[in-house]
Amino acid sequence: MEISSFVHGFAAGVTVMGDPRFWFILELLLLVPLMIFSKARKKTIMDMAEFILLKAIPVMILAFGSAIALQYLIKIPRPCQGAFVCPSGFSFPSAHATVAFAVFIAFGLSGKKISKKKFVLSLVPAVLVAWSRIELGVHEPIDVVGGAVLGTLVGIAYIALWQNIFVGHTTTRSRLRTKYKTR
Repeated sequence: MEISSFVHGFAAGVTVMGDPRFWFILELLLLVPLMIFSKARKKTIMDMAEFILLKAIPVMILAFGSAIALQYLIKIPRPCQGAFVCPSGFSFPSAHATVAFAVFIAFGLSGKKISKKKFVLSLVPAVLVAWSRIELGVHEPIDVVGGAVLGTLVGIAYIALWQNIFVGHTTTRSRLRTKYKTR
């Protein structure tokens, strides 16, 4: 197997992490069985459900929507140089890079403790998605940089807004319990 075909195959596999459909399917595949069959602590499952349903999905929708809106405003055609398949739509900013950076930034900034290590490690898959779009020939570097910046802004803004809304509460569940006086 040739190195270039391996790299191209790897890029094709990695690029799906920037597709919103991938995230919906992955989240359902992780969350539903975990909630039904897991013997893990209930709090762990609820924390994961909280992140997926109240942070990851809204961030993904905001990121994808903002990228597509900008694409239709700016209308830069795709390069598709040597691409096996040329996706429809416009090139700037890369929606895949936008979604990947927004979701992974949100993950890196979520939780009670935000560590530098967790944040930096959460950027690795986002950078791989951005690289894959260039490797596959469907974006120029400026497209993925634009997507990375937009996704980073969406992820940071959403988590900042989230923390501002739920300030003083350790989790969303405790805020909802307090608001609706449940146990």
